[in-house]
Amino acid sequence: MAFVRHLYRRSTPILNSFSTGVSLSRRGLSVSQSLSKHASVSMASDGIAVLKLDSPGVKVNSLNLEVLDEMKSLYGRLSVDDAVKGIVLMSGKPDCFIAGMEIAMVDTCKTPADGERLSQEAHQFFFDMENSKKPIVAAITGHALGGGLEVAMACQYRIAVEGMKTSIGLPEVMLGLLPGGGGLQRVPKLGGTLTALDMCLTGKLLKSPKAKKLGLVDLVVKPLGPGLAPAKETTHPRHWIHGLLLLHRLRLSS
Repeated sequence: MAFVRHLYRRSTPILNSFSTGVSLSRRGLSVSQSLSKHASVSMASDGIAVLKLDSPGVKVNSLNLEVLDEMKSLYGRLSVDDAVKGIVLMSGKPDCFIAGMEIAMVDTCKTPADGERLSQEAHQFFFDMENSKKPIVAAITGHALGGGLEVAMACQYRIAVEGMKTSIGLPEVMLGLLPGGGGLQRVPKLGGTLTALDMCLTGKLLKSPKAKKLGLVDLVVKPLGPGLAPAKETTHPRHWIHGLLLLHRLRLSS
């Protein structure tokens, strides 16, 4: 598993040094342009795409119908693009991965059927991510709460930056709301039944080291901050991703 450790150790400078101006396969989608209001895609010549969520005019990313639709659209394009070998999902906010679902979304549900339909759409999107034939890595910096944690758990691999501002949890249960995107199923799958009971009954937030110990993230890395290596030193062929691709293929065939 040395290549996995190498992946996490090198992830942050690599994510900050992806080249721009490359087209996404035959679709002609320029990586240098924002492909939607809330998210953008960049892609390196070795086929690793970075989907960055960065909602404009707000300090934190949160999930609403517009954001989910844009994420589904971009993921759908990447999933069928033969030029894309793997996907990194990250945030453009320094202290927040995804803060969760906007509470205002609940107000859009006028009937029980509306709530069921909203939950089913989230379930289907996260199910598609979880069963992707291309590995998806969630690079978690800052809070991954509620729906944000559900997004991360739908990825095949999770990196979490160590620090006071990085935490994961399902705090919506303290408002009497159940995780609506599969969180109740994926927490015990990753961390076991006792962890799931503790998190889902109390809304407890976990720091990165504890989340790794419980199996909810794969590795914790130190924040590298500014002063990263120049792009020319980090854009050479990345052997770590090829090891990750091999690991993912082995998982699919098992």
